[in-house]
Amino acid sequence: VIDGVTFNSGSGIPAGFISIGYGTIRDIGITNATVNGSVTGGGLPGQGSGLIANSYFTGTVNDSSGSYVGGLAGALQAGSYVYKSWTNATVTGGANGGAGGLVGSVNYYYGSQPVIQNSYALGAVTGGRAVGGLIGVNGGANLISDYASGNVIDSGTAASSAAAAGGLVGENDNGSITGSYPAGNVSGGQ
Repeated sequence: VIDGVTFNSGSGIPAGFISIGYGTIRDIGITNATVNGSVTGGGLPGQGSGLIANSYFTGTVNDSSGSYVGGLAGALQAGSYVYKSWTNATVTGGANGGAGGLVGSVNYYYGSQPVIQNSYALGAVTGGRAVGGLIGVNGGANLISDYASGNVIDSGTAASSAAAAGGLVGENDNGSITGSYPAGNVSGGQ
């Protein structure tokens, strides 16, 4: 377990324990930590793809000027598999990106479909566009037996009228959801 650390990124660089991670993150615990990003930010990888298993993050993740921010990962791509991982983080996103308690954004344009399974998020999430208790923008991931219990607040600062807030997912674009549920309150939005 890694405790009480702060991760700051420079301009245009993803922030997290790992800035950009393609590979395996397994059995990693980070507690009482702070992530301050400027483009994407997450507790473990700022962005990437691969396996994240049996891992967790507690603390705060802030990326008010960036695109995607999440308690565990800022942005994940095709081939990602998140399994038995969790967060208890206060997540704050910007006006035009995605903010999620677990993952800010999951994108799937080619390759194997991302999967998030048996994972959960407990902390509050605030953002201005796509805000979700578990995922801000689900661009094609398969969610299986996941949940989110933190409160979700859409700050209403989105530049477009496409702002969306959801207890589990803020914006679901071709993603599938099976046996998953939210348990927090949702407020704000358009």
